[in-house]
Amino acid sequence: MLNTRFLFLFGVILLGVATYGQNRNLILQKNFFDNKYGKDVLLYVGKIYYPENDIVNGNPLWGEKGIYEGDIVIDGERFENKQLMYNIFSHDFILEFKDFNGAEKQIILAPDKIDSVFIDESIFIKNTISQIDNKFVQLVHDGKILCVLSWEKQKFVKQSTDQKGFYYTNEKSFKYLIYNKVLYSFKNRRELLKIFDKEYRNDIKQYISTNKISIKSINSKQLGQLVNYIEKNVN
Repeated sequence: MLNTRFLFLFGVILLGVATYGQNRNLILQKNFFDNKYGKDVLLYVGKIYYPENDIVNGNPLWGEKGIYEGDIVIDGERFENKQLMYNIFSHDFILEFKDFNGAEKQIILAPDKIDSVFIDESIFIKNTISQIDNKFVQLVHDGKILCVLSWEKQKFVKQSTDQKGFYYTNEKSFKYLIYNKVLYSFKNRRELLKIFDKEYRNDIKQYISTNKISIKSINSKQLGQLVNYIEKNVN
């Protein structure tokens, strides 16, 4: 009986020590993240991101580098110089960081808490346009004419009998303008020109030709400059 009581008491002590150690470790980790990333990042974590283990060709990330140093604004508070990735298959932003033990981790940031993201001279904002099926859009021009891009990659099963797994397509952007409170999408020069009255089309066409722009392959910087030109010349 005495041995039974001793073992029970010893077990309670061990459980108390283990619980204290776990709680202390959690407090230390919380303090570490509060000091390093700010309290809001911890509050708005969605879940840990695990890179795919399947046999996959390509990746779901935006941009050539995949991971970029950038800034993110969460509920009005700006966090600078963070390692960020934009998953354009799931349309989530991922933060890479080192945890309390120095191990690299990746977390999916809660999309409903993100106001804007600044990476590689690009600005991404929360999408408020119901006709665009995406959580975020890239802001290209913000003026009398609003121009945004919506990005995506798709994932497919490999069809070859001697290859198993999946592959991601190349990234693809969809171009949108809001002009006179109407949303337009366009893929080429003809569709862009149709948005505006005939009296403005020759000037726009001349600008495109002079600057040797292909609307199908235009980059966001060129597109911003084009929309800025149009805005200044269209009443």
